[in-house]
Amino acid sequence: MGYKKEVNTPRSTRQLRRKEATPDAHSNLLNFEDNPDLLDFDQSIRITNDTEPNLTKLNFDFKYDTKTAVVPPTDLRKEGIPSSHSKGRRGLRDSTIKNHHDHMADSLPHTVYELYHRKMEKEEKRMANRDKEKIYFEADKLKSDIETLNSLEWTRSLPHMTYVRDVKDVTEMTKKRDLTVKYIETILGKFDSYKKREDRITKRSKLRLREKDLQIYTKVDKYDYMAESATDEEEENMTNEEIKKHRERKLFAKFGPRIKLNLTNGKTLIAEPFKETSVVETRR
Repeated sequence: MGYKKEVNTPRSTRQLRRKEATPDAHSNLLNFEDNPDLLDFDQSIRITNDTEPNLTKLNFDFKYDTKTAVVPPTDLRKEGIPSSHSKGRRGLRDSTIKNHHDHMADSLPHTVYELYHRKMEKEEKRMANRDKEKIYFEADKLKSDIETLNSLEWTRSLPHMTYVRDVKDVTEMTKKRDLTVKYIETILGKFDSYKKREDRITKRSKLRLREKDLQIYTKVDKYDYMAESATDEEEENMTNEEIKKHRERKLFAKFGPRIKLNLTNGKTLIAEPFKETSVVETRR
């Protein structure tokens, strides 16, 4: 009577879900603890001899060789390069010149990629606008954090911004608050610099617009700003000419006077609020 030998086949073991590392509770907080691997910005650095004791050395994470690399001179004529190249002049290859004069049609014209290019340009603008909104949102949040740190309840908010070992230690809390405010002010300073550069670029691009687009007063409705009507009590006993002059005085007092600029060609440039700029003959 024979026996059947059982063969153990390897079974596929069940794999559990991948366990991701849980983030540290203080990973999103500012940390101003002393780190011996970092340099203090207030610490003076100077070059000195290695023989002086009690000096902190800066460890380099790269290696360098003090030997200089010497490249042997090469005779270009032996390498098969024309003499015109050896004298510093640049030239085109024969194949390039031949293709240039053949006027062959491009196998991949730009029209193939124009639709995709416009699509990617729109996507790039959307991404830039999202980044810009995020930057402005973060800047507003940092401004709110500074106001909170300068208020009377800063002791409650500081542990949610900066890592603090002992919240009952007044010295540590005060020092961490000053460091946090200084750090936030540095970030906001960079944000202001970014806004100034953005404004300069925007102004530079506006100069390329049409001349009519630069006329500010033509873009607003003057009746939204000139609220005084003919039923005003001040204009009740005035003539039409007096009402016109009265309204002009109030308009110039609110939005600025009329500007007249005498040109060298015997003409005068006149600019006033809510009217297009005009050029008239100079009265003598």
